[in-house]
Amino acid sequence: LPETQADRPNRVGDRVGNLFDNLCAARCTMFETDSLPECYEKCDHPGLPTCTTRLQEVETSPRVGFFPPDTSDCANGYVSTPNLLPKSAENNEKKPNFVIFLLDDQDDTTSPYWEAMPFSSQFFRDSEQGRVFEEAYASTSICCASRCQLLTGLLGHNAGVLTNAGDYGGYSSFQAPLTQGGERMRDEEGRCVNNELRTLPLLLQQIGYRTGHFGKYMNGLESDGRIDHVPPGWNSFVVNADPAFYIGYNYTLAEYEDSGEFADQLRYVFYGCEDEAYNTDVVRDKVVRFINQQDDNKETETAELEEGDGDQPFFLYINPTAPHLPLPAAPRHKNLTAQWDARYDELVASKANYFPDSLEGKPSWLRASGDRRRRAEESEWNRLEFQKRMGTLYAVDEMIRRVVEEVEALGESENTVFVLASDNGYNNGAHRLVHKMAPYPESMRVPLAARFPSRFLNKDGEETGETGEGAKTVKTPVKLIDLLPSFLDMAGFEKPSHIDGKSFGPLLKGTAAAEESVPPSVSVEEGNTRREVFGQYASQATGGATSDFGVLQEIPLALLSVLPPWLAMDIPPYRALYSEDNHLFIEWYGETSETEVPHEYELYNLTADPFTLNNLLFSQAEDSEVKALKEKLQQRLEEVGRCSGESCP
Repeated sequence: LPETQADRPNRVGDRVGNLFDNLCAARCTMFETDSLPECYEKCDHPGLPTCTTRLQEVETSPRVGFFPPDTSDCANGYVSTPNLLPKSAENNEKKPNFVIFLLDDQDDTTSPYWEAMPFSSQFFRDSEQGRVFEEAYASTSICCASRCQLLTGLLGHNAGVLTNAGDYGGYSSFQAPLTQGGERMRDEEGRCVNNELRTLPLLLQQIGYRTGHFGKYMNGLESDGRIDHVPPGWNSFVVNADPAFYIGYNYTLAEYEDSGEFADQLRYVFYGCEDEAYNTDVVRDKVVRFINQQDDNKETETAELEEGDGDQPFFLYINPTAPHLPLPAAPRHKNLTAQWDARYDELVASKANYFPDSLEGKPSWLRASGDRRRRAEESEWNRLEFQKRMGTLYAVDEMIRRVVEEVEALGESENTVFVLASDNGYNNGAHRLVHKMAPYPESMRVPLAARFPSRFLNKDGEETGETGEGAKTVKTPVKLIDLLPSFLDMAGFEKPSHIDGKSFGPLLKGTAAAEESVPPSVSVEEGNTRREVFGQYASQATGGATSDFGVLQEIPLALLSVLPPWLAMDIPPYRALYSEDNHLFIEWYGETSETEVPHEYELYNLTADPFTLNNLLFSQAEDSEVKALKEKLQQRLEEVGRCSGESCP
């Protein structure tokens, strides 16, 4: 790393106490398949006898709601949460419940995640009510930015969050007043605009929903083992208060609920290294508690609602850290993980772009750092990480089963939209890249599957592809920012005009042509149903250097001393466009200085080159059609880069 651990600035959320006071335990956790308790024991860790789950602290008057940063130029206040308008005057249909299971760093193109999640596969893929979205994208492929976009329905340039920390990333950027063209965004009364007042849970609360968040939220909300406040919009809010949560054990959760035994208390609970402290299992138990409270309050809440509304609907946002490194498999699943080592060559290393011998046609920053990045393959890091990643999914599958069973016991399964997704993809060695962030399909494409109540589905004349015995494949590209407007649509309300995402409701209940595959050569006018997808990322890294603001924000500081340097490497900023004719155009941003990374471009025909190996701007640089296509896509990229609301693809 370019700095020693002692010299590195104290980043938000880097407190892990004495989680590791010897390198043996740290190395064991990162580079072996053992769980943290097993590593403690193997390394004779002195802290093992004391890591017992316990209540640490209770705030009886916590900061709950909107607490804007101290900004003098927003003295007139902030624009309030938009009022939702019903789609029709008679909007008496029972509102559906929404449940999102959001995985952390789960790719869609390499890992056979359904094989490690047999219940989820059956639930989403083998049901007539299931839909698998064949092309789903994270518009900014890194944790905090993507999670911000899901909750706001905004692309990164409109939400102001394009990485994990710094001027354009992290929770501080999410919470800051929004700007446009370098100026503060204001309404006609001079009030500033803030993301925290325009999130999905706040909008759903406005129309009668009870909301709960469980697990990882956004990078930077936590600080020194505590959180600054409970964000507005959540009736129940359980979140990690330190980054040790990624390790699976020895972490602190901040736990808040506005009713029940611990009403209006913010409790800090330390979870130790017992088997039952495994973070996915703890998240599962917190969700079950929320659902049980829903059942307990049913009669009271029904009496308080207006006649015709029925039971109070709920929104569950469930965020385990699986399969994010360095989480191991739960101890009970350790015997299931060895098979993934044996299948690594077949599933991962066989891909055409896996640690390629040549980076010809790739941007200069990747060519310059490619040899260092290749050490991930030489050290067999990728093989070990793949085994760990797959092993963590068994506990996720059990969690999904338990939540589904609890919703069924509540009598709400046929009125609930269940969604399985991930915040971003993962490169898994594609183009010698280990993490995410990149504009290539391995990084930007994410799993997205859902199960819907029958009333939202078209039952007649569907011609979609099958993924199991009963599920259908939605082939039109969708994005994570489409979830917010889709939920509002299914609840019977119009989306606010500032939202960039589009409801995928018409894809579920429209004509068969809306879902069937259309050859990329067909133009929009002739009925092409492909949609453009815009990608973007902000970084202060050039030449593939390490940046404190990107992926390093997701790694506990105690582990940095044992991390291989190439694991912390960032990528430069970019904008990218997946076009309607199935091309991928990328513009890499560098500094204006000749000594820094220049602006560089890539262009791929994804129909002929799905592994993005042949940059047409390199291999056919003098071809007139390629030049014309670049000019066309560059102009469109400029337009999309300034889009907002309905003008966004």
